[in-house]
Amino acid sequence: MTTYRRTGPVVKTTARTDSTNLRLYYAAGVVIFNWEKNPETLRVHDPLTNQRTGVRGKGNISTNEWNEIEWKVLPERMEIRVNGRLRHKAGGDFKALKAPIGIGPAFGSKVSVKSFQVTPLKPAKKTDKNRQK
Repeated sequence: MTTYRRTGPVVKTTARTDSTNLRLYYAAGVVIFNWEKNPETLRVHDPLTNQRTGVRGKGNISTNEWNEIEWKVLPERMEIRVNGRLRHKAGGDFKALKAPIGIGPAFGSKVSVKSFQVTPLKPAKKTDKNRQK
């Protein structure tokens, strides 16, 4: 017997903001860097539940400079990295998610995007150990 599970997506972008609010979107989720109410707090809205979390000291990114951002949404967890450094990770049941992914500004900020790459959801083959040869 062979079973399958979904993996990804992995969003990788090189982007910058002139001031506040560089936002990534996936399903019900949002990741907000340089949040207008407190730029030092990383705002994370869970992609499945939209539950909002503030992560103090992890939200600021350099303005007017390119930042490499990665948002991995795996079947049982998600991870957010900036310039290779982990900013946030959280558990969840993201296996069934399938939705558009986006990036943008808010409240008057200007976001520039140098690159935006999405590794889409795809089945990952998992072979049953009891399979006969």
